[in-house]
Amino acid sequence: MTWMKTALYLSSIPLSIGLAIMSSIPGQVKAQLQQESAITKQPQPLLISLNFKTPNRGTPSSTTGGATRGSCDKLSKQITPILPKEKLGLTLSERPTFFVNLPKTTAKTGEFLLLATENDISTEVVYEATVNLPEQPGIMAHTLPDNALALEAGKRYRWFLSIPCNADESDAKATVDGWVERTESSLALSKQLETAEVSKRPEVYAQAGIWYETLTSLVQQRCNNPNDAKIKEDWRKLFQYAGLSNLVSEPLVNSCKVDK
Repeated sequence: MTWMKTALYLSSIPLSIGLAIMSSIPGQVKAQLQQESAITKQPQPLLISLNFKTPNRGTPSSTTGGATRGSCDKLSKQITPILPKEKLGLTLSERPTFFVNLPKTTAKTGEFLLLATENDISTEVVYEATVNLPEQPGIMAHTLPDNALALEAGKRYRWFLSIPCNADESDAKATVDGWVERTESSLALSKQLETAEVSKRPEVYAQAGIWYETLTSLVQQRCNNPNDAKIKEDWRKLFQYAGLSNLVSEPLVNSCKVDK
């Protein structure tokens, strides 16, 4: 992780330098960023599923995987961030939990990277870590630790998960990405969360359009009550809303350890 200091130094240089700022970022992520020079913002309709109300935040640029050949190409297509179709979700947390569905892989560890952005252009590395991958395929979770920099309210970040394609190709990695924007809770939402029963919190978050907490609270409920019919239906609706119906039955392989 020696390149992190370089990245933080380069973040102080004006954005007009363009792609030079990315010279310190790992090749797989760098290659993806170099293909994206602009953001296409398109207003999104208010859709409802689990009464989830989509915030009108626009659509980030291309968020496709970074691998392009052989086993990497196949793996990249199978790794899926658990996010809405726009690949952008809101959070109230300074250190949210990210969820990704993983296929069967021989890799033991992956690399998680979080970049701050200005006008949706990546500017600096704010967090990086080697993460242990679960032995079984399914939905894994990664929570920013307490020693990670807190996400700033009103700021948008882009995150990446890179996984070696196989044990013999340490330089070949499949990469997926997503976006997170931290927002502050309104007084009304804070009061709702204070008084709501634990079982009602996913609905409260969903009504407010807070994706990461909607998902995290539903994961907690699935872990605590795996056979509850209503929780299963809420889970199905949320995944249907996100265009991820094919992942509804995927197991939570390490997510039940999440304590947020």
